Amino acid sequence: MNKVELLNRITTNIRQSLELQTVLNTAVTEVRDFLKSDRVKIYKFDEDGNGQVVAESIDGDRLPSLMGLHFPASDIPPQTRELFIKAKVRSIVNLDKQEMILSEPDRLLSTPAGELTVEEVRQESLSNLLQRPVDPCHVEYLTLMGVKSTMVVPLVNEDRLWGLLISHHRRAKNISNSKLQIIQIIAEQLEMAIAQANLFQTIQQKAQSEALINEISNLLHSPLENEKILPEVLAKVVLALQGTAGLLWMTDRAAQSTISCYQYGSLPNLSQSDWSQLQNLATPKTKVNNL
Repeated sequence: MNKVELLNRITTNIRQSLELQTVLNTAVTEVRDFLKSDRVKIYKFDEDGNGQVVAESIDGDRLPSLMGLHFPASDIPPQTRELFIKAKVRSIVNLDKQEMILSEPDRLLSTPAGELTVEEVRQESLSNLLQRPVDPCHVEYLTLMGVKSTMVVPLVNEDRLWGLLISHHRRAKNISNSKLQIIQIIAEQLEMAIAQANLFQTIQQKAQSEALINEISNLLHSPLENEKILPEVLAKVVLALQGTAGLLWMTDRAAQSTISCYQYGSLPNLSQSDWSQLQNLATPKTKVNNL
């Protein structure tokens, strides 16, 4: 497959599908075939910085599958993440000799930051950063995985590191500058797909929230009695929040007493004193304003 065909295929897939997983699965397969590498994966970060392999393509059984595996945030320290955002592409041709290659001038590859802080990475010039050797821990990590050459391209969304597009090979492998440029374009297309999927998800969540509000509003304005309305309202709220249980405590502000209490799902077995404490928290207190 030539470069134009690869770009057209992935670009068409991104434009036609709103399902991000479909786009990611296609991308890793096409990139692996294009690079003729043993494994290509997409590694996604969660809000706490932990990672998970969310898409993967392997050439036969040359390398073990990592699909679905979770990795702690400490595997990729903050300064290394900052380097990915700053330098864009890293390619290790030969892990034993630590031979590196560069992509296009404005998207230079980076090496691990070692003992540098995040702020030092931000202030350091790329030329100096590129002179740093590969971090020994990273060398050991790749060696244990049976990897001799690797390419890593960051996937950025809203100026934050969303994930990594990674290629692994069991032997030393040179990736030409022209191929790295194609991979960078593919990464940019993937970033567009990620942004598109996030926007679509936001629109869906907004529509679901509006539908829920309308349902609850209709229930509250229905002629039914509270004993029938409120349990159904509570159930809808708990399910919308993906909870397992809920408690609705109604109080009389004037009398400072409980009017009624509704529950949904399985609540913990609380003692009478625990329920009394909850009642005290739920009952409004009289406030005195100092004038």
